[in-house]
Amino acid sequence: MKHYFICTQPRSGTHFLRALLQQQGCGAPTELFYHLLADGGGRIPTREVFYEKFYKKSILNHVFGAVIHRLHYTGGMKRLRELSGMVKENDFEVLNTFFPSAKFIYFYRENKVKQAISFLKAERSNHYTFKDNPEFGEYSKKEISKYITHLCISEAQWSKFFNQYGVSPYVLSYESLCSNIEESVRSVLDFLEFDAPKIEIDESDLPIRQYNEISERWYQTFLKSDPELC
Repeated sequence: MKHYFICTQPRSGTHFLRALLQQQGCGAPTELFYHLLADGGGRIPTREVFYEKFYKKSILNHVFGAVIHRLHYTGGMKRLRELSGMVKENDFEVLNTFFPSAKFIYFYRENKVKQAISFLKAERSNHYTFKDNPEFGEYSKKEISKYITHLCISEAQWSKFFNQYGVSPYVLSYESLCSNIEESVRSVLDFLEFDAPKIEIDESDLPIRQYNEISERWYQTFLKSDPELC
């Protein structure tokens, strides 16, 4: 069994990447730690329950894939420690117990302002897809700046994790993925040592782009007030 993690922050375009990988048959990446934390808030009683309820859902073609958002990392690791009884071992050793020889993809978004705007819209509306045109409220430079800071801190935390445990992740930006989807997907599959003779992309089964006219209007307003961050 192959294992991989997509390490990221919210609103990085992760749904897009994981859909592309699943279309190639390379695992069925789920937001594992989010689901662990959302499962009623209680402890997972046994490893058998964990494997049946969470682990197997992320497997396709003998490949396990999962997304870990940094804001879910601490809570998710706590749940795995509760499940395993591992207290003295470090985080990497705990992960390796459940997901042997896992590879790591670091997926990020270069434009932190646009990412922060998307994050703010999602948090305000409690919608992570905007097809229903929810209410987003008014533009706020202060709140956008707060989310930029949060995202930068999260990036630093992932960098610390990789350095601390000697992990060399495959690094990919959302912008690079969008500029050349097929080449980017091929590079990720090569890194994961997954054999896919041909990249097959079904655009009708990919997530809809969430950036809209409100996003662009807020971005242009922020750009005028603080161009160096854009």
